[in-house]
Amino acid sequence: MPIHVLPRLGLPRPDARAFLDRMPGADVPVIRQPFDAEDVARHPFLSFGGDDTGNHLFDGDDWLETEDLAGSARERHYVELLRQALADVEAPDEHHIRLGLT
Repeated sequence: MPIHVLPRLGLPRPDARAFLDRMPGADVPVIRQPFDAEDVARHPFLSFGGDDTGNHLFDGDDWLETEDLAGSARERHYVELLRQALADVEAPDEHHIRLGLT
């Protein structure tokens, strides 16, 4: 989907799988593009140009990002918070796939 103010962003355009849906708990229409495991390979990091699909977590006080906390108990805590937040807003299952939470 193009974003006119960021023409080089490189987000994938909706394809034949896209359909009109409603946001959970609202009447707001949205174009919903399902995302599956193959999309991860086709569009690493949602096509931002990087090929690093691993997680990174840095403390807010670590301004230089010298200590990556990925793989720590703290990361697992935040992953569970994210899972709960997605459940709270009734996010579609493909968001879990896109975010690597499967």
